[in-house]
Amino acid sequence: MNHTRRRLERVQVVYKKSASELYVKKHRDPRVTDLIERGDPSVQWMLQAHAENQEALQLVKGALKARGVQVRWSYRAKKEGCKGVDLVLAVGGDGTLLEAARMVFDDTPLMGIHSTPTASVGYLCAGHSQQIDMLLDQFLDRTISESFVTRLDVHCNGHVVGPPVLNDILYASPSPAATARYHLSWNGFSEEHRSSGVWIATPVGSTAAVLSAGGQRLDPESTQLQFRVRELYQPQGHIRCEMVG
Repeated sequence: MNHTRRRLERVQVVYKKSASELYVKKHRDPRVTDLIERGDPSVQWMLQAHAENQEALQLVKGALKARGVQVRWSYRAKKEGCKGVDLVLAVGGDGTLLEAARMVFDDTPLMGIHSTPTASVGYLCAGHSQQIDMLLDQFLDRTISESFVTRLDVHCNGHVVGPPVLNDILYASPSPAATARYHLSWNGFSEEHRSSGVWIATPVGSTAAVLSAGGQRLDPESTQLQFRVRELYQPQGHIRCEMVG
């Protein structure tokens, strides 16, 4: 076991913007703005989530500043690469962590900090923003629980398409109402399909969409991939394809 204390000189923070910040400040949505100004109950969660997110960002900023860490701030929608840092902090929810993972192409550690429990899920996060000092200490001391997980590379005609995928891929027609036609091969099994598409999920992604579609929950550190066919067209005698491999 490596007991050497980690260094923490450079950190990249990948953050999200709250729904009210996007709808009101960026998109200037008149309906949402009107609802907020009138204090409509339907948008109260937006205001609370915005306050939570702002507080979380300030807590993270203060904790890193107190440690003299050089910080690079990256809005998750810009998809900037994460290179030359000791740690990537994803401040948001699971969606922000997944976006941050798409920016990491090496073995740089990634930690999720849940910023808005009112409006987002933090299943993959290490903790919430009020725990940031403790989580940073545990990271430095190597006492924090770590997972080494499988990601997916997608190839199309011999070329890699997009960044590594931490959760899942849905292969489907561009039109949700259209049939996807494809040839599926795995471990010697081969079959022609017509369906609504096929999920290909990592163990981390096994708790999300593929599970809702009837798949299996896998151990996050498993090296298996899971396939789940959606609404397979089955002529007489056709056997539904369900594979974990």
